[in-house]
Amino acid sequence: TDNDNVGVYSQAMKLQGTFLFIPTAIGTALLPSLTRIATASSDEFKAMQKQVMGIMVVLGLPVGALVYMLAGDLTYVLYGHHKFQQLPAVLQAVAFNLIPLYVSSMLYQFLVAQRKNGVWSIFLLVTVGINFWASNLLVPYFKLHYHNGAVGAVAAVVIAEIATTIMAIIILKNVPVDIPTLIRMGKAIL
Repeated sequence: TDNDNVGVYSQAMKLQGTFLFIPTAIGTALLPSLTRIATASSDEFKAMQKQVMGIMVVLGLPVGALVYMLAGDLTYVLYGHHKFQQLPAVLQAVAFNLIPLYVSSMLYQFLVAQRKNGVWSIFLLVTVGINFWASNLLVPYFKLHYHNGAVGAVAAVVIAEIATTIMAIIILKNVPVDIPTLIRMGKAIL
């Protein structure tokens, strides 16, 4: 695309980083406990995965909803009316990436606790390929149809992050979603 789209995308990614304060704080606090639980009890470790997965979705929903609904106002407060005019649409796309980011960042903590971060690195290379493929399709599409290639770049990141989450679940060999977790998520959505 052009320099304007790159600048808008860059600002959106910077703001996305600030929206990740919740999983960063929780992950840092949980890692020592997860390491102890991973070596002591696999059943307790799997139960913890389900709880944390549900919590991340429940906490990510309001943050994502707020980012989506307040994207225009946030852009205006931070940059004024004349800069980054395409940023609100990009932030709305970023809102869809927050829950996958919340979940995958916590699943990464579980992988580190089980000392599977080496295998995880290989899977991340696959994610890079998915992002590359999706970017090549979505950036031109959004640029042509919506005049905002940065939204396509963020949409590619969302697809890659969902793939990352699925791959983390495969590596952990535990589907951290059960009926009680789905009920909790459904209540949070309502």
